[in-house]
Amino acid sequence: MRKISISSFIFATCLLVALATLIIITLASLGAFRRAYHQHIAEDLATYARLFQHEIKTHLETRTYDGLSRRCREWTTQTGARVTVMSLDGTVLADSKHDPATMDNHGEREEVREALAHGALSLIHISEPRDRTRSRMPSSA
Repeated sequence: MRKISISSFIFATCLLVALATLIIITLASLGAFRRAYHQHIAEDLATYARLFQHEIKTHLETRTYDGLSRRCREWTTQTGARVTVMSLDGTVLADSKHDPATMDNHGEREEVREALAHGALSLIHISEPRDRTRSRMPSSA
């Protein structure tokens, strides 16, 4: 059996510690980047909501939901974000991807109940295949 020199042992130990540290830092950084990315998206969506707020309010007051769905589709084309407008009871009034008449009531969804419980009139919901991130954005619509 071959003896390992003390310098080789110290080198191997330092290398393992450095690799372990690198892995830990990488995993921590990925979490931080993910949170920053979601925060950035939420801020962008909040900006879009503020920009569209007046027009949405006008459509709601005049009950022109077909026109509102058409505008939702245009906003999706412009922003890449799906837009769904619903009443306080969760009834979908307009949507950028589907016919609202065929959509289920959203009132029982966790993120909608949470937003209404906290007084939010606008909701930002980021969905990914394996992760869901929610944030509320109060609005005066």
